[in-house]
Amino acid sequence: MTDGKMSYEIRPMAERDTDEVVRIINAHEPTDGDCAARYYAEYFGDPQRIASADEEPLVAVEEGGVIGVCGFQADAYLTPDIYWLSWFYVDQTCRGRGVGSALLQRVIESVRAFEARKLFVDTSSDPIYQDAVELYERFGFQVEGVLADYYEEGEDSIMLGMRM
Repeated sequence: MTDGKMSYEIRPMAERDTDEVVRIINAHEPTDGDCAARYYAEYFGDPQRIASADEEPLVAVEEGGVIGVCGFQADAYLTPDIYWLSWFYVDQTCRGRGVGSALLQRVIESVRAFEARKLFVDTSSDPIYQDAVELYERFGFQVEGVLADYYEEGEDSIMLGMRM
């Protein structure tokens, strides 16, 4: 932020952003980076997904470089009015500047425009995700379920939801 104003912009992700997005995610957790690379290859390889309003990845960009990513998609099981937050990461050098909050707020506004009933996110109980869990809770998400030992022994999957 500069003088209380954002020094970055939030815009729809373009295919050309993929390498930078995967770099940001990979720096946080390499397994997530591998999964994200596959996800974005599938997304940008499918013109119907790109054209659909039910799924949109967003990026925060500063001085031409990607500094954060977040998006949403309709429920995979086509449950009406349910959306999921997807791939929410901020470059480690840009944390604490409101980038994550701005991305999350933009997703919430987009999903509300669809008159969604709920927005969900799943994350890990691993301590490296604790800052994200705290941010979700500040925005009004509540823990709605825990899948014990989901990722590995001792690492749970945490599902949080937010009424829209």
